[in-house]
Amino acid sequence: MLEILTAKLDRKEHYRVSQQDIRDFDMGFRFNLILAPFRVFMHLIETADQITALDHVYDQLVDGGTFIFDLYVPAPKLLSSGLNEVLDFEGEFKPGNFIRRYVTSKNDLIRQVNHLTMRFDWNEGDQAYSEIWDSKMRFFFRYELEYLLEKSKFRSFSIFGDYQENPLSFESKDFVVVCRK
Repeated sequence: MLEILTAKLDRKEHYRVSQQDIRDFDMGFRFNLILAPFRVFMHLIETADQITALDHVYDQLVDGGTFIFDLYVPAPKLLSSGLNEVLDFEGEFKPGNFIRRYVTSKNDLIRQVNHLTMRFDWNEGDQAYSEIWDSKMRFFFRYELEYLLEKSKFRSFSIFGDYQENPLSFESKDFVVVCRK
C-alpha cells in the first residue's frame, strides 16, 4: 500500500510516507490529527505496549490535537465459539477478477486475544492464487478501554459506537475512540 501511495504522490511529498511502529514513531514534527483505522491498536497485545503507544501518540500531537482509533466491540457468542473458514468478503477488484476472504478465529478468553487466520483466494485472468495471513488481535471491553485511556496521558476522550459519533448501543459493532490532547 505504501508503494501505491508513493507512486501517486508528487516526488516532493514522499517525505510524508513512512512505516513506523506506533510505540516510537517520529516524523520530526507534530500532528493536528493522528488516525489509526482498521483496528491497528488491537495488534498491541500487551498492556504495557498499549500504554506506551497511547502516550507516544499523545507526545506526537500539537496541543489540542486529536487521536482517533477504532476497535471492534466483542460479541460474546462469537468469542466463545470462534469461526471456522467463514467467507466474510467476496468482491470483484477489477472486471472479471474476484477475491474471497475466509476467516478462522480461535479465541484465548483468558488473555483476550483472537488468533486469526485469513485465507485470500483470488484470480487474475485464468490464474488462481491463494495466500494465508495469520495474526493476533487483542479485544477490549468498554470499561477496560476507558481504564486504559485513563492510565494514559490523555485526559479527554470519548468512545462512540461508529464514525458518525452515535452513542454506544447493543447494536454497535465498533468502538470509535476520539482522544484530545
